[in-house]
Amino acid sequence: MASTSNATPSPTYTCGRCRQPLTVRLTAAGAGALAAQLAAQSIGESQYDLLASQITSYAPNGENVQDESIASILQSSAKPLIPRKTVLGPPTNVQQGSALQRHFDTLSSQSEADHPLCTECSKAWFAHMSDVVEEQKRTRELLVEYEKDVKARKAELDERNEWLEEDTARLEKEEKALVEQLLQMEQQKEALDAEMRELDEEEKALEAEETEFWQAHSSYLAEHNVQVEKSRSLLLSYTSALNTLEKLQKTNVYADAFNIGHDGGLATINGLRFGRLPAVQVEWGEINAAWGCTLLLLKTIARKLSYDIVGYQLVPMGSFSKIEKLGGPGEKPSTLELYGSGDWALGRLLQNRRFDSAMVAFLECLRQVIEFAEDRAHEEGFDLRIPHQVHKDKIGEVSIRLGSSDETWTRALRHVLLDLKILLADAVR
Repeated sequence: MASTSNATPSPTYTCGRCRQPLTVRLTAAGAGALAAQLAAQSIGESQYDLLASQITSYAPNGENVQDESIASILQSSAKPLIPRKTVLGPPTNVQQGSALQRHFDTLSSQSEADHPLCTECSKAWFAHMSDVVEEQKRTRELLVEYEKDVKARKAELDERNEWLEEDTARLEKEEKALVEQLLQMEQQKEALDAEMRELDEEEKALEAEETEFWQAHSSYLAEHNVQVEKSRSLLLSYTSALNTLEKLQKTNVYADAFNIGHDGGLATINGLRFGRLPAVQVEWGEINAAWGCTLLLLKTIARKLSYDIVGYQLVPMGSFSKIEKLGGPGEKPSTLELYGSGDWALGRLLQNRRFDSAMVAFLECLRQVIEFAEDRAHEEGFDLRIPHQVHKDKIGEVSIRLGSSDETWTRALRHVLLDLKILLADAVR
């Protein structure tokens, strides 16, 4: 630091912060630098570094100190300097005051504090600026870290951008495919619209047909109701006829045509007594008529069973019925009268023999019909039981010939009518 004895007195200033009066003195070197400064102004250059090295601030108590803040700020100036070896003439006091004022104004415009500053304020300002510098350093470090983070993020974003570009390309490809699909769908839609129009036309045609159908249906229902009424009427008639038919079916015509019963100890057919007893002498005319009904009954049963009697032909003729015996090989056909008489003349005796032969032939015909009926019932799973079996001239172990007593002969006739009654019921079942 230059000595105060060599300093040239300068104008008095006030501290820009604490407003205390300051006395600024320039050393000889400072005065020379200021002269060079003033000379450099003519060519547009400033020598802040040389001036700062020569400026001395004085506090009110007369202490002579170097103004470090001014020197530091001037040294940080980016304005060009002139060489220290430049030799200029010493400036005047007026020139020095004007030059210092311009320097202080420049310093004030380039910093947050007003210049000049006293030693105390310079130190405080220097400490404050040191803190600012530290803060700026920390800010710079944070900015460096932030820059690194930004670069890392940028790299991540670049990678993501590459993925997004690939994804975008894929999506564009999919979009293209979807657009093509959309075009196809639009074409299909147009085709469907055309088909829909055709269906609408078909629907209209169907509606017309439906209207026509319902009209026809209404006509049909009206006609149907008429037919239903007719059908109900016919159904009632049918039910009545069916009931009548059922009654008629339950009515056995054969049972009415051949009414077999009994009168005392004698069997009867259609009210005709069949046989005779010692106590009841029946006329032969009635007995012969009963034989005619019996022969007709046997022939009816055979026809109902669709059976042809072998070797014989039945000829029912009322009281004069006959049985024709068909001749076999080497035999002549013969006629057997199935009627008798109570006359014991010789002619009548021969006739009664033929009557016995006719009754035996009748039993043979009856036996054939019984066997056929039993065989048919067995095939159909029906149990047919004939109470009196026929064997030659006997039925139920009783002979049918007239040579036996009237009671035996009458019992044989009862057996004949009982078997025929059972056969008739089986034939019409």
